[in-house]
Amino acid sequence: NNNQQNSEVKEEKPVPKTEIKTEIKGAPKEAVKAPENFSLNKPPLALVRDSQKVEKAYSHSDLEGIYRLKIGKRRGLDIWIVDGAKVRKELYIDFVLGGNDQRYKFIPDGEIWIDNSISVEELEFTIIHEIFERELMKQGMTYTKAHELAAQEELKARINKTDSIDDLRARWYKLQESSKEQEIIKPKAEEQKPAV
Repeated sequence: NNNQQNSEVKEEKPVPKTEIKTEIKGAPKEAVKAPENFSLNKPPLALVRDSQKVEKAYSHSDLEGIYRLKIGKRRGLDIWIVDGAKVRKELYIDFVLGGNDQRYKFIPDGEIWIDNSISVEELEFTIIHEIFERELMKQGMTYTKAHELAAQEELKARINKTDSIDDLRARWYKLQESSKEQEIIKPKAEEQKPAV
């Protein structure tokens, strides 16, 4: 009986590192096909929950069809509506509402991504949050602190909300510019004080 069982066992060749076994004995072939772009050198994205680990192995170029619509530039940054479900499924499960290139290294430099699942009413608040957070992180602030301050800035925008998104946008950017001007003027005024 042992000889009979051994003769039924088919000898399989070892799977080379660059190939993936795509068939399971007795299973329909289409049910077990590996994705065409599957790599043994990269873990399945759905299993990676740490954005830093994702960023080491993956970039946005690993995904096709992530960009939905470029809605313009703000403060020199490209603002993109992206397929948020695809980002969560294939790149980073904790991507929520939006992100920027300082928080997520898989987002290209100079871009802000906005999840296509958010409502039009939330769009401007999310953009404000991401721009503010990005600027703070670019200055060296940690994500946790930058996120907290960006959430406060977003809350201010929500409290001061007008009926017009255009008015909200104009007022917020005007406030940002005037606060930057105050920072520049203040040190110059202190430099000009006569010595006592």
